[in-house]
Amino acid sequence: MVSGLMDDTPLGRVVAVRSEKDREMIRHMNKWQKQIRADWAAFRASSRPQIDEAEAKKQMTALEQMLASMFGGGKNWAKERASARYSWSWTFCPI
Repeated sequence: MVSGLMDDTPLGRVVAVRSEKDREMIRHMNKWQKQIRADWAAFRASSRPQIDEAEAKKQMTALEQMLASMFGGGKNWAKERASARYSWSWTFCPI
């Protein structure tokens, strides 16, 4: 919605600077434009949810178990995968 603003308005200029993807154009930006981009990048980085490594591993294990149960894996699939060397084979594909 905001990306349709014209570049000849103050808000349009800010939106254009924030959304620029061309590295060459970014390299030739002036100090004000680079500050706008830096502030926008800092805002975007601060608004992302932060997950610690233990929580991420817990979520991935839950996802693996869910997918394994959907496609015929046992309830202890994650334990089996961790304890044994798990290798994929085309014989598992139901094509």
